[in-house]
Amino acid sequence: STKSDTNTYFVELDSKNQHFLIKTSSSNGELFSYAFKIDCKNGQMLFTDNSGVDDTSGNTPTNSFFLDSTKHIIQMTNSDGSVISIHDKDILVQATRDMIMSAKRQNLFDSPNITFNRTQTGTIVMNAGYFAGNTANDTVWTSARYGISATTKIDGTLVAGDVRAASFVVGDTSAPYKPSSIALST
Repeated sequence: STKSDTNTYFVELDSKNQHFLIKTSSSNGELFSYAFKIDCKNGQMLFTDNSGVDDTSGNTPTNSFFLDSTKHIIQMTNSDGSVISIHDKDILVQATRDMIMSAKRQNLFDSPNITFNRTQTGTIVMNAGYFAGNTANDTVWTSARYGISATTKIDGTLVAGDVRAASFVVGDTSAPYKPSSIALST
């Protein structure tokens, strides 16, 4: 067949356009073809394959690793549309299905603001041996219903609107609640 960039392996060193390119082919039964390009003129590097399938928008998503030194971007994308992107001081992790974080010892979230489900409602389930919310000011729960299925200790003044209870006992039930903590290691 007529030789072309799509059916051959080649290495291209182009000092005029200031790039270096290595490209393979999948025309001889290879599972995938690969391309690795260093674009010195624009300060970019791209490593990609041809794993994508054309979608209805005309895009062909592929597995790729992209670096843009001028814009401080490091990005990994797969052909299913999941992305890990570091851009300047921000990091985006986007999964098209599930994202699972697992640590043998601890996961640490250290931020002045944490939001769950910013654009949609959903369910949050936490299976914990101990749960502590050590708040400096107010803790506010707004919901249609709020249920507690446990012995409940309140140390301090309780102000309540309408209260409906199966039983209500006044008196000492043992020591007040002591907040839990975890020895955080960095």
